[in-house]
Amino acid sequence: MTTITVSTKPMAGHAAHTTALTIDFSTVTTEQLQAGFMAYAIVKLQGNWRKNGIPDSVSVNAADIAPGKRLAAPITTDQAKSIILNATPEERAKLIAEMQALVDAELEAATKPE
Repeated sequence: MTTITVSTKPMAGHAAHTTALTIDFSTVTTEQLQAGFMAYAIVKLQGNWRKNGIPDSVSVNAADIAPGKRLAAPITTDQAKSIILNATPEERAKLIAEMQALVDAELEAATKPE
């Protein structure tokens, strides 16, 4: 069993009421926990997408969006260009080499027979 203190305002501007909430997890199934986490994850991700752009498709690791984790905002193409253009020649060469390696790995994976 897990007990937490929850503070709830009946309406904005009203005083909060405190509740001691005890949850018994002993009878919940893995599927039920995953369904609950999925509902939480959808709300968290949609909030991020509204601020940073809604993707056509996305895959996430559940641990990366667990409660207490902050979602990193993706950088824009213009921000990426600015990072590269403002880098030192050595940093720029390293960034370009790393990006080329990523592209090469993606191409190899896409053309590799299964």
